[in-house]
Amino acid sequence: AFIGNDSGITHLAAAVGLTVTALFGPTDPGLWAPRNPGATVLRTPGGNLEDITVDQVYARSVDAWRGGARRS
Repeated sequence: AFIGNDSGITHLAAAVGLTVTALFGPTDPGLWAPRNPGATVLRTPGGNLEDITVDQVYARSVDAWRGGARRS
């Protein structure tokens, strides 16, 4: 499993089949999110990475790793 921001390493992790939680800031996850079905996207409504909390990342990642990917 891998947790990272919208970056090359996150996309490489998804490309090799890891379960990924991708954190998105102002970039559009609809356009740039990893296409791996095991990828989960986490983005705040304002698109500011600093607004994503550790608790949100943990909850989303554990949820995805237990049952499947989600986008929001």
